[in-house]
Amino acid sequence: MFHCIIIERKKFGAIGFSNSYNFNESDLETSITFLKNLILLYDEVPYEALTYMIGNIVYGGRITDFWDHRVLLSTLDKFCNKDIV
Repeated sequence: MFHCIIIERKKFGAIGFSNSYNFNESDLETSITFLKNLILLYDEVPYEALTYMIGNIVYGGRITDFWDHRVLLSTLDKFCNKDIV
């Protein structure tokens, strides 16, 4: 769901993000692989590590604008927490 929302936001141009970013399926696949590895390694999902990896490295690594990065992390927080499970 997070990936879909991020892809949809970029369709709205400056309203979605200040700059255009090339998010793609490899970002989604990398995030899924990382999530699988965390689930297999730990009894409980380390949400901080997951949020950092996806929000700052996988998707956030492409973002150059501070406010776009903040929007991305805020959106990710809605999908990456204990309550969502």
